[in-house]
Amino acid sequence: MTKTAWSLKRKEITQATPGATKRKFIYNVSRSAYQKDWGRDYQQPGLKARFLAFLFRILPKIGPLKAFAFHPPTPETEKMFMQSVNDTLDQYRRLLAAHGQGQLKLPNTNFDTGEPTKPGAYRLADDAYATLLDKLKGKPVSPELRADILAFYSDLNAPFATKKDEKAWAEVLKGLDELKAQGSGPPRAPPSP
Repeated sequence: MTKTAWSLKRKEITQATPGATKRKFIYNVSRSAYQKDWGRDYQQPGLKARFLAFLFRILPKIGPLKAFAFHPPTPETEKMFMQSVNDTLDQYRRLLAAHGQGQLKLPNTNFDTGEPTKPGAYRLADDAYATLLDKLKGKPVSPELRADILAFYSDLNAPFATKKDEKAWAEVLKGLDELKAQGSGPPRAPPSP
């Protein structure tokens, strides 16, 4: 994509980012480096995908295709992006240092919303807990995981998205009963962040 963007919009890119060169702009990774990092199991684009890419490349970006036109990022957008990368690196370094000291405590945060995970707040989280319960059937569960799942389902009156499907909710309740039967004594609450 970056090669195509450079070849089609080189003039606009260099105007928006003085000093930009083809080498700096294009993200390159060799096939062997990609396969070393990510493996060989990936799907190559087929004939249809290549044909569509060719069409998008030659068709003028007007009318409904205007949304596919490349627009280089503004200096403000680029600055915001770089700041977010730097903030992420700083946080990663802090987490690595905490891990090295044996003090790493990660909160149970929903990565999509950035908020703490709670029942009924996010459908995909509810679905993930239901799927996890299903996959754990008949398997031993660590006390920490058991406590986390039981804490998530501690208030069955919460507006779980899973309740919308009666069969799925019945499976959740069955899975909870099995999980409760596995442990001895009351579940421990998950560690607080």
